[in-house]
Amino acid sequence: MEEKEQEEAPAEEEEEKAPVIVEVKKKEPHEFSQAKYHVEETVKKISSHRGILGTIVTDSLGIPITSTMDDQTTARYSSYMVPLATKAKDLIHDIESKDQVRLLRVRTKVHEIVVVPDGEFYVIVVQLTK
Repeated sequence: MEEKEQEEAPAEEEEEKAPVIVEVKKKEPHEFSQAKYHVEETVKKISSHRGILGTIVTDSLGIPITSTMDDQTTARYSSYMVPLATKAKDLIHDIESKDQVRLLRVRTKVHEIVVVPDGEFYVIVVQLTK
């Protein structure tokens, strides 16, 4: 049995490969701060309009990044609207693969909810129905 183990050892040495070098481009800290500033300014600009109740920015999974609403309301809107927008994106892609959703609007008697998918983010705006 020991002879078998000794025979396998040289085979393992032959199979060793050179390490693979992968270059990963990291974002500089100023790039993050510029993006964060841009998002915050956009949220302020949207929220300043008359009738806007709140603005939420989430990641692609629906996890809130920033919001002008309280935590419970933010969680409720993001947990329902992001999956709905994702379904809408899937539906449009199935119908016409070259087309894409730019805006999803849900209007009720009291509120209007606008969802804008933007790459890795979703912007959700809740406003009073005019």
